[in-house]
Amino acid sequence: MQVRRTLSILALALLVTAGSAAAAAVAPAAAARTRAAVQSGRVPRGVKRVTVTVTYPELGKAMRAPLVRVLTSPSEVRALVTAVDRLKPLNRHGIMCPVLLVDRPVLRLVFSSGSGATLAQVRVSVSIGTGGDSGANICFPVMFQTGAGAQRSLVGKALVPLAGRLIGAVIS
Repeated sequence: MQVRRTLSILALALLVTAGSAAAAAVAPAAAARTRAAVQSGRVPRGVKRVTVTVTYPELGKAMRAPLVRVLTSPSEVRALVTAVDRLKPLNRHGIMCPVLLVDRPVLRLVFSSGSGATLAQVRVSVSIGTGGDSGANICFPVMFQTGAGAQRSLVGKALVPLAGRLIGAVIS
């Protein structure tokens, strides 16, 4: 009985060690993919769902409820991933943005895998209506973040209007 118990403990220790070694081998690859995603400003592969949220600033005592939509249609998901992937890195050399204390709605896109893990997210202040330039202005860029938390500022015009159309909100 004691021999069987000792063998079971040794087998368990071997499995844990092998699992740790496998996890250690996978971790550098995952870290490399995360670095590559941030440096390129591209959404990692495997996105199956995009949660789109527009939160509105508090106006006095009146507070507008956030608008939340979960998109799972492959064509809608692909369109948003493509729009983010086409954003350009922000080059802010020598540009001074004024300190603007403007309460604007915030658009947030969370790109998730089939298991629900967050692969990437973007956040940008937006304008209500069709006349804004949200995400295209270097003072109000799109903030890209991987699931691991690394961030990069990006700019481009197409993302915010596309997201608005897909969720039925007039934002720009």
